[in-house]
Amino acid sequence: MRRGMSDATAWAEGLPDGSIKASAFDRVAESYARDDPTAAAEWVKSHAGNEYAERAVREVAEELAREDPSTAAKWAEELPESSQASAMRTTMERWTREDPTAAGEYLSAMAPSAARDSAVSSFAREYDREDPGLAAQWAASIENQEMRAETLESVARSWMRSNAEEATKWLPTSGLSAEAQQDVIRDAERGRGGDWRGRGPGGGGRPPGR
Repeated sequence: MRRGMSDATAWAEGLPDGSIKASAFDRVAESYARDDPTAAAEWVKSHAGNEYAERAVREVAEELAREDPSTAAKWAEELPESSQASAMRTTMERWTREDPTAAGEYLSAMAPSAARDSAVSSFAREYDREDPGLAAQWAASIENQEMRAETLESVARSWMRSNAEEATKWLPTSGLSAEAQQDVIRDAERGRGGDWRGRGPGGGGRPPGR
């Protein structure tokens, strides 16, 4: 990695496809993104969609999100469809922690897509400790049925830890199956999943569709 970035990227590109190339792309992307996030983003974007670049996409998304989450999200939306979800997920995790209101506003403007579903899922899972009710509204807007159910269940478990009474009232309207609802309640009664500390609401932008 002591060579110039042009040499490093050429070296990684010249390797045969497989785990060694994936590891090389990951290492080069991590170093490149710290040195020049914009240039690294362009380089990785030109390889996105290939299996060997999957981890590199996440490395760059993480670094871009650290600098400017909005730019990272826009970059993620320009990637091939097969790479969008992981990049959006990585971006939204950091953005939600740092500025949930801005993250929610960006989500509100996104058109329905697999990338949006991944972004909303990350947002809801990250935000459920601050405002589980709003996180649940976002989770319910996910179009992919399996992802929606998984995200709602994750929010439900977090909500049960912070305010079991409110969560129990919400569960019948959650859209979760009766079996999933019972699993959430059963696990809460057994005291699984950590503490029961309450947390106050934060920002989070407007609920979806408003």
